[in-house]
Amino acid sequence: MDLDARHLYSICFDQPILEKNWNCKVGKDGMVDLCKNEEKSLLIQWTERNEYKKRVILSNADYEIQIVYKDYRTKVLDPSQNKSPFRIEVPEEFKRYKVY
Repeated sequence: MDLDARHLYSICFDQPILEKNWNCKVGKDGMVDLCKNEEKSLLIQWTERNEYKKRVILSNADYEIQIVYKDYRTKVLDPSQNKSPFRIEVPEEFKRYKVY
C-alpha cells in the first residue's frame, strides 16, 4: 500500500489529509469520516467511533488494513515515578564505552 508515513498523524488523530489529490468528507459531528485519493486508489475510513474506541480502515484495490483503537485517550504519566516520555531506559546488561 503506497501510503506516505506523514499521513499516519492524520489517521491517528482524526484529521483530514490536506494535500493535493486528497478529498476528505467531514460528518455532521465535525469529525472526518473518510479521505480518498483517486490517483492512488486509496481510501481511509474512520468508523465505529464509540466513546474512546474507533476503527480506521485503509484500503486500496489490493489490500485492506484495519486499525482498532480500544482506548485512544491521552495518558499522562505520573510525575512521582520520575519517568519522561522522551527518555529511553537503558537495560542493565548494556555496557557503555567512551570513545576518545
